[in-house]
Formats: sequence, C-alpha cells, structure tokens
Amino acid sequence: MSIVEHSVCQHYTTMAIQLLCTNASVRRAIVREQGISSIILLSKHSSAKYQLCAAVALSLISSDEDCRVHTATEGIVSILDLCNTGAVKIQREAFCAVANLADCLDAHQILLEAQTVESIRELADSCTDSILVREMTRFFASISVDDFAKEKILDNNILPYLMKFSRRTDSATRRYSSLAICNLSLMSSKRKGSIIENDGLLRLLIFLSRCSDLEVERCSILSLAALALGTSGAYKETIASAGTLQPILKSMRYPDVEMQQCSSLALNALVLSETDTTKIKIKGMEDDLPGLFALLAVDDDECVHNGVYALGSMIESGEVRDALVRQGCIQAVTDIMSSASIEVKRACGYLFSVLAEHVSYHQELSNSGAMEQIVNLAGLVDMECQIYGAFSLVFLANNPDLQVPLVQLGAVRYLVSMMATESEPRHYAGLALLKLADNFENHITIAEQGGIQALLKLGRSRVANDEVQYKAALTVGSLASKAVANLPKLPRNRFGDEIGAGAMRFQKK
Repeated sequence: MSIVEHSVCQHYTTMAIQLLCTNASVRRAIVREQGISSIILLSKHSSAKYQLCAAVALSLISSDEDCRVHTATEGIVSILDLCNTGAVKIQREAFCAVANLADCLDAHQILLEAQTVESIRELADSCTDSILVREMTRFFASISVDDFAKEKILDNNILPYLMKFSRRTDSATRRYSSLAICNLSLMSSKRKGSIIENDGLLRLLIFLSRCSDLEVERCSILSLAALALGTSGAYKETIASAGTLQPILKSMRYPDVEMQQCSSLALNALVLSETDTTKIKIKGMEDDLPGLFALLAVDDDECVHNGVYALGSMIESGEVRDALVRQGCIQAVTDIMSSASIEVKRACGYLFSVLAEHVSYHQELSNSGAMEQIVNLAGLVDMECQIYGAFSLVFLANNPDLQVPLVQLGAVRYLVSMMATESEPRHYAGLALLKLADNFENHITIAEQGGIQALLKLGRSRVANDEVQYKAALTVGSLASKAVANLPKLPRNRFGDEIGAGAMRFQKK
C-alpha cells in the first residue's frame, strides 16, 4: 500500500484497516496474508493521524493470541518507535500492543532481543499518563515471568519504578505492579539479597498487605514468601525484623482460601531456618497465633498442611514450643489427625516426634488423645509416618506411666509388624518394644501378639548393636520367667509329682 499525504483515498483506507481489525477473522487474515507490513509502513507516515490508525490496528491485532508471535517478529521495532512519539493517544495504543505481546510466552525472546525492556525503561521517567503507566506495568507483570527478563529488569533498575507505581490510586496499576514485584522476588538467592536490601521494599510490601484490594494483598504476601524461600537465615531475620510476621499471621484469618494459602506459605518460608531468631519473634505475637490454629480447621488440604508444617518448624525452638503448647497446639493438631490426608499426617507425625522427646509434654499428649494418634500413625503403610510414629513411641515408652496405656492402645501389634520387615523404622520399633517390655503388666500382651519372636529376631540381628542385642536377650528371659511364674498349678500323680498337660488330658479321659 503506497502512502500519499493528504490523500482522501489513503484516509479512508486507514480507517477501513482500523475498523476491519476489530474482527478476529479479519485480523488473522491480515497476518496470514502478510498484511502487517502495510500497517508497519503506515506507522512510519509523518502524519500523527495515520500513526494513530496504525497503532490502533497493531494494538487490535496483538490482542489475538494467534497473531502475537508474527506481530512481534515483524512489528516490534515499529511499535517501539510509536511508543517514542510525543502524542499520548499514539503512545497509549503502542504501549497496549507491547503489553499484549508480552502476554505471549513464545514472544518473550523476540521482545528481549529487540531491547524492549530498555526502551520502556527510558520512557518511565517521563511517563505521567495513568493509562500509559497501567500498560507499562502490565508489560512488566507479563514479561517478568521470564528468568532472563528478570535479570534485565533488575539490571536496568526498574524495581524502584514498580515500587512507585504500586502506590498509585489506579487499582489495575497497583495489581500489575505488585504482580511484577512478586515475579521478581522469585530469583536466585544472590539476586534476592539485592532485592531485600532495596530501600523501602519491605515497608512497601507491608503497606500493600493492608491494601483494600485482595489481589494486591495476595501478591504482597507471596512476594514475602518468595523472598524468604531459599535465602540465608540473616536475610530471613531481616524480613522478619521489618515487621512482616504480624500481617502474615493476620492474613491467615481472611475468609479467602487463596489468601490463606499465600500467608501460610510465607510463614513456612520464614520459620524454615537453621536459627531460632525468626521463630522467637513469633513468641511475642501470642494474640495472633489463634489465626494459625484456625487455619487447621479450614476445608482446604493445602492450608492445613502448611499450617501443621509451620507449627512443626516453629516447635523446634524451646521458647516457642512452650508458648504453642500453652495456646493449645497439641489439641488443635490432634483434632485433625483422623480425617487428614497422608501429607498432613506426615507433618503431624514430625510435630509429635519433636514433642515426644520432652517428658514435660507427655501428659499433655496423653490427655489430648495425641498418644492414640501416634500409635495409629505407626500402623500406617506409609514409611515416613511409620518412622515418626516409631520414633515417638521410643520416647513415650520410656515414661513408666505411659507403658501400659500404649500397649492398651495397640502399640505392640504395630511395633511387631515393623520389626518383621527390613524397613527403616525397624530399629526404633525394637527400642520401643524393649521399653514396653520393662513393665511386667505388658508381658502377656507382648507374648500373645508375637513380641517374643520379634525380640529373638532382634537379638540375632547383625544390624543391631551389642547393647540392643543384650537388652533383647534379657527381655526375652524376663518374658519367659514371667510366663513360667504364671503357669497354672497342675495336679499331682500318686507319687506326689506334678504331671504334664498331656498326661493330665489323658487322665481326664
């Protein structure tokens, strides 16, 4: 299509192209028949009117998913030129086209090779129009899912602009900006450090977490989760010291499952640390802890799992452990065990195994019904559950007051079953059974449920150490002595000697 200035024919032709591009079938036909080159030619016209028509046409064509790759390949340079024109109306349509193209994953490489990020960055300082800012942030929100694009965005110092745009009153701009920040937070540990150290970022995320827009709040909490995941304990302490724990705990009470998932993930990311510094900070927020316990009652398996997992990580710290137990942590976890999924049961098993190591919590475990759940955990087919169950039973069986109740709950049957296999929890099961056998009241039950054979096998095992083998032999001897002492008195023959069971039965005949 030739360009002739002030041509009436040209004027109506450009209007026709603009109107035809509103139809999806025509848009695809234009791309299929190499019609984009004519629109690109039109975009280079000196008249702003024709440039606007070209920008509108490219914006409409780029809105079609099937046309984006071809449009990016042929027209991205011309679209960026339109972005640099001084006319706001043309820039709006051109920015819209760029944002549409960024929404296509296959077009990301083309956009990055055309230096799109750098070109948009140059316009960020002078960009004041709300629609332009919205389309700009939409572009960064879409392109920032690409790892190479994230590097370019950080290298070009675009993060401060996104932080500034996220404070604007326009809700769409806020959403796109917070989403872009969230995507940038998912970087390598080295780059995360530079993001965390960015002045004002953590304060901004706290501010956005209290925003009235739920989407913005989710993105802010997810950003905190992404920044904390995989970083060192020092960076996690920096995040927690900025005051992020309170909004995270408060957001768990939102009546929105996705928000609860985001906040529970963020909490897990912060408390999963080798140091107790972050966990201890939670101790001073006992008023907000009920929100974490309420998360366990949510009808969403992911929320429940995240909640129990976070409690398991926090309970590793002695100071936090006492506070959680006082708040009713054991009862809250026990209540969900019976109907929980296998992933949740594994998380519960770890929590109970940590508590079982400390005698001071044994009575609470018994009163809350957790001891029964631990026994049931040992009876599951899942290997990880068996390990946690057997490990907990080793410590609980050391408590003389709990030895008989444990046997009454059926612990012996599960321990014998584990000892009959070559599984990993076999060692813990053997130690637990040896401790249960210390109580004479349990001997008959142990003998009836195959405990003697299991202990004999343990005594001959080459895997067990000498001390365990010796203890197994002593226990079997003790069981035998108890069995002989409990034999019924048999009748005597005419010479005054006791007769055997076979002779007694013959005598009765």
